Formats: sequence, structure tokens, C-alpha cells
Amino acid sequence: MTSRVFLPLVVRMTPSFNSGRHPEPFGCAQGKLREVSAFLLVLFLLCALQLANAAPPNGTVISLGSGSGQAKSQVSVPLFLTPDPPSLQVGEISATITFNNKDVSFVKAEKGFLLDSAGAAFEVKSENDPKDPNKSILHLEVATKGEPRQPLHDGLVLTLAFQIPAEASAGAKVDLVLEKVSANDLSAPPKAIAVLPGKNGTIEVMSKDQAPYVACFFFSH
Repeated sequence: MTSRVFLPLVVRMTPSFNSGRHPEPFGCAQGKLREVSAFLLVLFLLCALQLANAAPPNGTVISLGSGSGQAKSQVSVPLFLTPDPPSLQVGEISATITFNNKDVSFVKAEKGFLLDSAGAAFEVKSENDPKDPNKSILHLEVATKGEPRQPLHDGLVLTLAFQIPAEASAGAKVDLVLEKVSANDLSAPPKAIAVLPGKNGTIEVMSKDQAPYVACFFFSH
């Protein structure tokens, strides 16, 4: 029954393959359909491969946003937490952030609104890199407090403020490199959670005629 319906349809479609002169034999049309099917299959596989490469890594991720400012201005850079799976109860996180201190200097850290709902506290310490005097290292720790302890939520954890000095060169970009990331759950004693360093942050020094930007939470997270 299926062949009786399919054959006339193929014959009607085949004139478009040979400029409308004569219908091509069924075998020839079937071969061209196989070529089209093979092409579509290759296209599908290429798209799937591209999506797989663009997919975020599996696992809990700590990542940084980006910002910019002119000389003698202050720039804010967000720090994000993404638990994976989303139901994972993260009780505390820690990380180091290394950056070149020629064009920026660390000022302070402010907690995101999500930390208030979780009853969390944080500490951020800055020191010069003992191996490189041109670099600084931030040591940060965030943990929930109280009983019963609440987990850290997905989203903005901290906002890090940096100062751009007057002598900073326009166009300079400073990389904020995440290292030594770790996390624990709410167990007693706490158990380690596999955590990955996500996107590093950047600070760009803008010229006087350029408008500074700051990474939007909804698009950078």
C-alpha cells in the first residue's frame, strides 16, 4: 500500500532534477534522495558536535564576570556559583584569584543578596604573589552559618571591587584567573564536592571617550 502512494509522488518531484524535460527513472531519483539524506545526516552531526563543544562542563562551577572602567575609577566583578545538579546542597566554597597588579588593585568584596537568605559569611584576603611581585592573589572563602544551615544558592555570591590607577594604560586588559577552587556540602563532618573553575574574569581599561560596561548577571551567568 505504501509503495502505491510513494511512486507517483517521486515521479512528480523528479522533473525538478532535470529541468522539467522527462521524468527520471525511479532508481535515479532514489539515488538522489539518498544523497540528500546523507547530506542532511552530515549536517545534523556537525550541528550536534558544535553543541556538544559549546555545552558547559558537568559539575559544580565557580566563575567570574567581567567589567571595565576608565583610569581612576572603580570596577565591580561578580563571582557566581552554579551547583550541579541544582539540588546539590553546597555549604561552603573557596578559591584563589590571581591577577596582574600593575593596572588594577583590589579594594573590597561585597556579598550578593543570595548570601543574606542563606545566612552566609565570607572572607577575602589579598596578598602579593611570593613568586611574582607584579601579581596579587585573592584568597576567598564563603560559608553558611547557623542551625539548621542553609545551602548556598545558584547565582551571584560576591561582588569584587577593583581600583584602576590614574597611570593605567587605555586598552589594557587584566585577567582574573580562578585557581584552587573547592567546595563542601552541609554534612557533619562536611564532605568535599567536585567543583570546577569556570570562566575567568577580565577588567578592561577604557579610554576617556569610551563608555564603561559591566557584565549583566542574566547573560553572563
